[in-house]
Amino acid sequence: MATLLIVSLFISPLIVLAASTGSAQTASSSAASDLLNKITDKVAQMGQAGKRAYSGKIRSLGKTSINLVSDSTVIFVDTNEATKFYRLKSGIRTNLDFKNLKVNDNVNVIGIYDENTKTLTAKEVIAKIQTYAFSGTITTVSKNGIVLDPAPKDLINLTDLSGTITMYKLDSKNNLTKAKVTDPGVGDYISILGYDDATSPNVITALKFILIPQGILTNTPTATPSAR
Repeated sequence: MATLLIVSLFISPLIVLAASTGSAQTASSSAASDLLNKITDKVAQMGQAGKRAYSGKIRSLGKTSINLVSDSTVIFVDTNEATKFYRLKSGIRTNLDFKNLKVNDNVNVIGIYDENTKTLTAKEVIAKIQTYAFSGTITTVSKNGIVLDPAPKDLINLTDLSGTITMYKLDSKNNLTKAKVTDPGVGDYISILGYDDATSPNVITALKFILIPQGILTNTPTATPSAR
């Protein structure tokens, strides 16, 4: 009995010590986990705080940099190998390269802003095409497109219809019906919405057109082209 009591007295403190040590380790592990989560959350918050988006017009271009005018403020934008470039056309996003950007392009830029250097490091640059609405009488039709009088812009002498997605023509009853890209002819009057493609100088690519065949309207208005 005495021996059993001595063994019991010897083992009991060890059990208590082991239990308390396990609790301390668990508490320490929990505290470390909580600290790690707090650090992760803080880093995420700091990242979100620096993330910004700007919309504006390109004022000038460097080798990899952009000076962007946004709400009368110049934003300095840096790009790198991780930056993604896109162009929006007719609601469709296509890939783009930095070299395809040009001064006066309207763009959206998303990235991380550094308050110290006042520079935005871009993650995405999205260029938006500038569209033009213009009308005139067709003077020339070729496989490359049409020429209008008056010309839509001083530097534009051809309108490419191959990319047109919406085509209509007016019939003798003044109803709009679907048209084909081959319908426009010399002497017809046409209203076009298109964009100036930097890869094709002096050419406007049509997005849609409405054709008025000659003879349907004896008097057609003279339209002045406008940028939108």
